[in-house]
Amino acid sequence: MPIVYLIILLFFSIIFILFVPGKYVSFLRNISLALSSFVFLVILYLLLKFDISSSMLQWSVHLSWSAFLNIYYSGGVDGVSLLFMLLTALLIPLCVLYSWTQFVYFFKELMLLLFSIEFLLLNFFFVSDLFFFLFSLRVFFFQCLY
Repeated sequence: MPIVYLIILLFFSIIFILFVPGKYVSFLRNISLALSSFVFLVILYLLLKFDISSSMLQWSVHLSWSAFLNIYYSGGVDGVSLLFMLLTALLIPLCVLYSWTQFVYFFKELMLLLFSIEFLLLNFFFVSDLFFFLFSLRVFFFQCLY
């Protein structure tokens, strides 16, 4: 369940960054670095708490999204997906640090793009439901193309 809380945190951080005016670049830099570092530290903590002796999915969740359409949000973490989540969570703060002085214009849009990519990739590595897996994959590739 902690992964779901991280995904919800990333979703609300995208909404928060969306409503911050673009002229507050230093505030956007600091809050983006703090949020992405927090996500990295939580996933690093989950890596330390991961039980390698179990072959089952850990921190699994199964929520009904639409009972009428029989769509469920279900997911869990195994060893491979946790390593990919750790790599994603490591790369985003590094990208924020790299863009600290490189991008003066459109910094807000860059942070929105980075956080939305992190949100989609964490969803992609977490979900085991085919509907949300393909939805995350399609939206991620749509973002990368345009």
